[in-house]
Amino acid sequence: MGSIKRQVVLVLIYLVAVFGLERLDFGVPGMLNLHPFVYVLIVLAMIVTIIIPQLRRASIYIVLSLWAGIYLVVWSLFVGQFSSFTYEKLQVAIIELVLVTTGVLLAHGLARHITQVEDTIESLAFGEIPGRATCLEDAIEAIKVELTRSRRYNHPLTVLVLEPDPDTVQASLKRTFQEIKLNMAKRYANARLCQIVNEAARRTDLVLQQAKNGRFVILCPETEPQASTTLASRIQKIAHDNLGISIAWGAAAFPAEAVTFDELLHKAELKLLTPIAHPISAPQESAGTIEDQNKKQP
Repeated sequence: MGSIKRQVVLVLIYLVAVFGLERLDFGVPGMLNLHPFVYVLIVLAMIVTIIIPQLRRASIYIVLSLWAGIYLVVWSLFVGQFSSFTYEKLQVAIIELVLVTTGVLLAHGLARHITQVEDTIESLAFGEIPGRATCLEDAIEAIKVELTRSRRYNHPLTVLVLEPDPDTVQASLKRTFQEIKLNMAKRYANARLCQIVNEAARRTDLVLQQAKNGRFVILCPETEPQASTTLASRIQKIAHDNLGISIAWGAAAFPAEAVTFDELLHKAELKLLTPIAHPISAPQESAGTIEDQNKKQP
């Protein structure tokens, strides 16, 4: 919620600054005489970027390129064909193009935060968690395939278990969602954590969900134990920055600690429940609360 408020304030400040820009002459009257169509284009670009779902979810580079191209087309129609090209005209065109793209950049940032809130609210309302996490019970065959491939080619594989800390979840969300009961707050945290996990995980990783206890399991093919520490630390940082919660985690490596998925999951869960860091294989540390490990890093 706080991010949306900041984005809205930035958009409003930007619009006020743009529409008052011509009043600034810097001692040279008429220095910043923008074309009238630019104001219309800025407002139109920002509104369209916010309300059209395809633009809200598209890459910022695609959106910027689209509106920059539209500006150049409009400029050529209203300005370019009526007078010769001059240095002053180039200066004004560059300023106008910067103003249009800056407005689109701010609008796209606001639209992205709105989309996240809408997705989370939808998941809370309809009981679905967004992302590519698969229910653990439905992923048995995929798990067997990855374990078989690791055994056949003698490749490393790691099972990483993640779970939001209930104490930090309640403390963080109580300020914003005081009217929501604890179970709804936990659903919200799980939904956002699922988004964070899916964004942080590689395409080759298999993201699984244990709905009964709110945990996420990541099956990481071709992954050494120390790499899972990096992944868990990245997820912890994003979760802390966005939700203010800490993530408890534990990992177990194939084949050093176990050769079946159930054994790997059990080993990882045992480390998850232990408040201190545990090594997967000495001397690497890969379990416990990640905040504890971050304190140890120089």
